[in-house]
Amino acid sequence: MGKVTNIHPRVAVVVNKRREVEGFLQGLKGSYFLHDLRVREENTPAAPWYRMAAWRMNASLEQMDFIILCIEDIMPPANDRVPESSGSNSQQKAMLLPGYLQQSNPDLVISVSTAESTPAIEQEKPSQNGSVVLGGCFYTYDARGCDPTSPSRLPMLPFAANNVDKEIYQLLADEALRKAAVQRFQTPPNRPATPMQILCDPDYIAVVAINVIHYPAYEKADPAAYDACKRQYGDKRPATIETTHSLVRSAAKGRPTLFVSPITDRYGKFNQDVDPAGKQNHAASYNAGVTTALFLRELDKSAHRLLWSH
Repeated sequence: MGKVTNIHPRVAVVVNKRREVEGFLQGLKGSYFLHDLRVREENTPAAPWYRMAAWRMNASLEQMDFIILCIEDIMPPANDRVPESSGSNSQQKAMLLPGYLQQSNPDLVISVSTAESTPAIEQEKPSQNGSVVLGGCFYTYDARGCDPTSPSRLPMLPFAANNVDKEIYQLLADEALRKAAVQRFQTPPNRPATPMQILCDPDYIAVVAINVIHYPAYEKADPAAYDACKRQYGDKRPATIETTHSLVRSAAKGRPTLFVSPITDRYGKFNQDVDPAGKQNHAASYNAGVTTALFLRELDKSAHRLLWSH
């Protein structure tokens, strides 16, 4: 497939894992925020991984088009030739993502990945599990020292400041709108926030620990990444910790990119909060779908002005 020429503004929503995109799509459609949704194509289950042009959903609203992509869909499964393949391999993601995004030619990119919260957004709350955080800054930390057997050796990426028009974040400024979305949230089984929230700030930083593929290594990698970010950017707000957002920002090649992080676990509590059955991740991903549906609905009202006139 060649590069798409946009007739309407186009948004690419890039979801990290397959287990996340399933809950995300359920939340997006189950929120009932997108009354004008017109689905052109939907691939569930996913197309074979080698179909680089495949998307999970290709759809439109009144004034704009959007697609939903899943990174893990294009990552090759482990085999005898590539035994180290993993849905968490930063190096493979960085290699495959630019072509994946280029085919859709988006005007705005939204990176979606479940994440751990940080002291900066937990503050006095015992938990933010189930809440959803939106922001626009990206800090990358090479955490391979915490996972020495990881085959991923992606070099560090530079700090990326917000490049999205700040008026776009104001689409979620109305408290009543956010509460309407939160009322549609699913409650995660482990230590849910009371109440759950939608937190939105262009200066929020996604802390991204790259080169970690083994989940037990998160126990060391996450605080190491957070501490490194605080040392270097102490006057800013590192809001979430995960493995992928900055890779999407880099692959977007300068296109406006923001992140959506549904919170699955408290800071330093990954092993306690994230269950092997995936219920915690499903609820958080569902909430990200609800939040993104509201965001897309509001963006659609001014899509040509906000996405094409700046």
